[in-house]
Amino acid sequence: MTAPRLSDRWLIHWLEIEPTICRYQQPVPLSRVLAEHAAAIAAEPVDDMPAATNITRN
Repeated sequence: MTAPRLSDRWLIHWLEIEPTICRYQQPVPLSRVLAEHAAAIAAEPVDDMPAATNITRN
């Protein structure tokens, strides 16, 4: 079994709106990101992210 991918920045995809970037204080797995954003249809880790449009979560 492969270890879960961890990241502190995730690009969250929504069905009816533009994707948004969520930034966490420490790396979290995809399962946490999707659990906290129930309406999201997908999320992907972001390696290089612009400073704007961040949402910070603890």
